[in-house]
Amino acid sequence: MGGAETHMIGKGTIKLISECDGHTYVLELQNVLHVPTNCNNLLSLRQWEKGGRSYNGCDDVLSLLTKDKRPVARGPKVKNNLYKLTFKHAPQTTHSDCAFNAASPLQTWATWHKWFGHVGYSSIKKLLDNQLVDGLQIDKNSPKPDCVACTEAKLSETPYGPTSGRLTKPGELTHMDLWGKYNVASINGNQYYLLMVDDAARYITVKFLKTKD
Repeated sequence: MGGAETHMIGKGTIKLISECDGHTYVLELQNVLHVPTNCNNLLSLRQWEKGGRSYNGCDDVLSLLTKDKRPVARGPKVKNNLYKLTFKHAPQTTHSDCAFNAASPLQTWATWHKWFGHVGYSSIKKLLDNQLVDGLQIDKNSPKPDCVACTEAKLSETPYGPTSGRLTKPGELTHMDLWGKYNVASINGNQYYLLMVDDAARYITVKFLKTKD
């Protein structure tokens, strides 16, 4: 809402206690997203309709109905076209009657390295050790591979020195270098290229090849 972004850290099933018309009901909601940064809980009416349930809105009052059209929750309309419903969290009695089970999948060091804009592994470890980021779940046993993008971005080359006098003539000496095999072939099916540089004229010729031979 309002262009703000937030992130869930888990999904599961939750049981809520509702009081309506003097009766108490226990409602079970499935596929509930756990977003700890949200200050309010949002209930999707489209999700509530699944399984044959329905709702009724009249005189700025919303009623949630079961399959047999029995009201189990009711609340008034508030701002931003929202309705305010009051629930209580059902007490957790046994492990089999768990009200909510939010499991956050552990991501690798390499995944968080990319998500944080290629921050170094040591900086990510500092965030984890000091608990500076909510939801930072890392598989500590995952590898910390070298990042190709970081390696290429940090490459530097010193300026070339002055050229020395060449004793060769054009066509007398040619430097050749064969590059490949590349994992992805070009649009014409080439996976190699041959680079040829004339020693005297420094003339460069490039030939693309499909095979090494």
